[in-house]
Amino acid sequence: MVFKLKEEKNAMHKDAWKSRDLLQRPEMAAQRALWKAVGYTDWDLKQPLVGVVNSWTELTPGHSHLRSVAEAVKIGIWQAGGTPFEWNTFATCPLITLDLFGGKYDTPARDLIAASVEACTRLHALDGLVLISSCDKVVPGHLLAAARLNIPSIIVPGGPMFSGRYRGRDIATGDLDATAWAIQLETCKFSSENLKRMEDAACPGSGACALLGTANTMQCLSEAVGIALPYAGTAPAASAKRLWLARESGRRIVSLIREGIRPMDIFT
Repeated sequence: MVFKLKEEKNAMHKDAWKSRDLLQRPEMAAQRALWKAVGYTDWDLKQPLVGVVNSWTELTPGHSHLRSVAEAVKIGIWQAGGTPFEWNTFATCPLITLDLFGGKYDTPARDLIAASVEACTRLHALDGLVLISSCDKVVPGHLLAAARLNIPSIIVPGGPMFSGRYRGRDIATGDLDATAWAIQLETCKFSSENLKRMEDAACPGSGACALLGTANTMQCLSEAVGIALPYAGTAPAASAKRLWLARESGRRIVSLIREGIRPMDIFT
């Protein structure tokens, strides 16, 4: 029985999904009708069906710009002859509640994100995925989902935030932590007013915190293992290059589906 289950699992991964073929069967009329209700046409449903998994949220700067990134991805998919379907996973920033209880949710959040991607993809039998994510819980969750599903997948990282500037030097959130503790412990004469000015300057816009932390590490890791395009881990969040990479990722995922290249062919 164990060997039979392994054979079935391997066969499933080998053949991958061919939803566009499945949908053309006569008995799938109701399923086609449901997607037509969303606005998709007969032509759309005959193309590779690509899930665009967007972790956009207003809760964290690492994800607040991802609407425009997802739009660029979908344009690329359409250009390459695929059909995109966008949906959301939640995103977290444990730094906001780190001193309270944020750390307790690191691993559970990652696993919830992975499970949500896996469930939604299986339920809708998609041909491939573009996973748009930033920060250190969401990227690992998307990597786990890609490996478990083993259908053609690309990760599009959100990119790093630009550094802040204060008194002629680059700063980031780590500088705020050090200064705030120094004030609290009365080891420096930095005033609360100066801390406020530093706070206003530290995070100038969207993107993962501009420091060598786990958020940017995971984005670079996705590029290093080959599931993100070159430079996708380091192009700034608020740059035209981020949108160029997103559009190219949309085009490339359609090629991966047609070539049958899956994450477990890349992860070694």
